[in-house]
Amino acid sequence: MSRNQGASLFYRKERDTWIVQYYTNGDKRSKKSFKEKQEAENFLEEIMFKKDNKKYVRNNGMTLRTIIVSNINKKFGSGIISEGQLMRTNKTIKQMPEELLNTNIEEITEEDIQTYLNSLKNYSNSSIKKFYELLSQAFRIAFERDYIKLNPMKNVLRPKSKKKDKKVRALTVDEQERFTQYLLDQNIKDTPYRNVFLVQMFTGMRIGEVLALKTTDIDLAHNLITVEHTISVDAKEKTILKETPKSFNGMREIPMPSYLKPYIMEQMKIANINNHKENLLFVNRNKGYVDHRIANKILKKMLEELDIEGISTHSLRHTFGTRCIESGVRDVALQRIMGHSSITATLNNYVDVSEELKESELEKVYSYYRENMNIDIDDFD
Repeated sequence: MSRNQGASLFYRKERDTWIVQYYTNGDKRSKKSFKEKQEAENFLEEIMFKKDNKKYVRNNGMTLRTIIVSNINKKFGSGIISEGQLMRTNKTIKQMPEELLNTNIEEITEEDIQTYLNSLKNYSNSSIKKFYELLSQAFRIAFERDYIKLNPMKNVLRPKSKKKDKKVRALTVDEQERFTQYLLDQNIKDTPYRNVFLVQMFTGMRIGEVLALKTTDIDLAHNLITVEHTISVDAKEKTILKETPKSFNGMREIPMPSYLKPYIMEQMKIANINNHKENLLFVNRNKGYVDHRIANKILKKMLEELDIEGISTHSLRHTFGTRCIESGVRDVALQRIMGHSSITATLNNYVDVSEELKESELEKVYSYYRENMNIDIDDFD
């Protein structure tokens, strides 16, 4: 039997199980059974971590895994991260080496961390950043709780990936024209996701927001679309409908373009026939939620027929943002339409413009030089 302050671990031979006995809410005793000793020890360690039992930590140490997992679970429980983010973070943790995760955090050195991070150069910069941030948060917590005397992350450098960063590409004007015509030529019965892509491409909504639209979100009298829900995935990768979108700013009303209205009305008629219990505009063949990953695969297959590559459902949203920038929509208006949390996000994500527009805008500067400076820039080499 192993005993620690407030908890104990012992083996019950007749049941072939490991038992963790611990106290909650002061003096309420609880028990939990495990088939494997390692699972029981991990649970015991987790209990001691949550109690911030420094005596336990001094005697037994605290693994990197326990701190990382407890931290993300705390964020999830506090509503800071969604189920989808929890799922993706758990996937990231699974990619980390078991040897590192199961090492007591006080035994991990700066060199260990730097060597590990340097081994990730074949990953994307965004992936390296995720690993780096998980480690940074874990060691910061360990330092603040006095589990370690010095933070080895202080001088660790985040390596640069050997891969080039992938940039979300917008459809060019010509590609958008060809794809739009392709969609309009399709019969809705043969191409059930046709209107999904039209709505996304001409409103800038996120794919999850489009798939979560309800008939009650459509105001035909005032030509408005209300965004209040999103389709996402939970920690078990199950497709779910969430009551709130990505952020508070995501809750918004979007003007309905007149050229899009007939296709939305068409979809509302289909929705009435489907008679979904939640009045969803878009459902799958089984009248369930449409998985955004399936929609993405269908989109790419369509675009293959048009010889258009490098486009995803997110690219359709990006296309709308780019067209808005090109046509002179003010940044603050675009922020509200797109549902961004800040104007910075808008400026950082939707600044792709055509070469023709760049040239025409720069010509304004050149004209200014000609009119206001005693130089002829046309003479420059």
